[in-house]
Formats: sequence, C-alpha cells, structure tokens
Amino acid sequence: MSYNQSQNKIMEILKKSGKENLSEKIKEIFTDCKGCGAKCCKYVILPLPDRSYNYLQYLLYHNVFLFVDFEAKSIDSYIISDCVNLNDKEECSIYETRPDICKEHAELVCFENKIKVEDVVIIKTIEDLEKYKDEIEKWNED
Repeated sequence: MSYNQSQNKIMEILKKSGKENLSEKIKEIFTDCKGCGAKCCKYVILPLPDRSYNYLQYLLYHNVFLFVDFEAKSIDSYIISDCVNLNDKEECSIYETRPDICKEHAELVCFENKIKVEDVVIIKTIEDLEKYKDEIEKWNED
C-alpha cells in the first residue's frame, strides 16, 4: 500500500467511524503536530515479503513490530528508527529540503497520536501475536 493510499484509507476509516465534527478534529490534529516529539520521524512502515506465522515471530524476536490492518487484511513491518535528520530539539534539520514523503506527511497518519484506528493494531510481542494468530493464518489461506 502506497503512502497516499494509506492516508486515503485512514480518512475513509475516520469517516466510517461516525466521528462528529470530523473537520474540526482533523484541524485540531494538524495544529497539534508541534511538540509531539517528532513521532512520525521515529518509525518506518515497510511491506513484508512473507506473512507466515514463523516469519512474523522472527521479526518480533528482532524488535521489528508488526503493523496490522484487519480491514485490509494486511501486515507491514513497523520499525522503530529515528531519522538521522532530527536535531536535539526533535525538529527536522533539513526541513526546507526534506523528501517529498515527509512534506506530504500529515499528522492524520500518526498512529501514535490522538486518533486510534480500530482496525489497525501494532503488535510488539509474541504474546500479542498469539491473540491474532488464527485470524492472520486465515488470511494466508485466502
């Protein structure tokens, strides 16, 4: 799933959730980006080449978390990694020349912030993976 597809999916989920005053909530989130601790600059989400249960366990054993979207039946790796361009104030040191993906990034896709998307889970432990094992294995059969 591309970055723009992810952003569109989140907008779709929010609209479906029946949140009242969605535009006001979004406006609040966008203006609240400063001072968040640069959460969006401290992780990377990448597609997985394999979603077998053994491979998922392997990733968790190596501190690679799993970003699971139950509605889309997708699993991506969620890697904690600070951007090398964050300065001591947790601000972008190359803000004016940052990559396009950073320019396009909206606080809306910050899964660590205010909006909790019900269909998305970040799995951080083998115990958490066990809770979803049956459902994930069904996806692999499809």
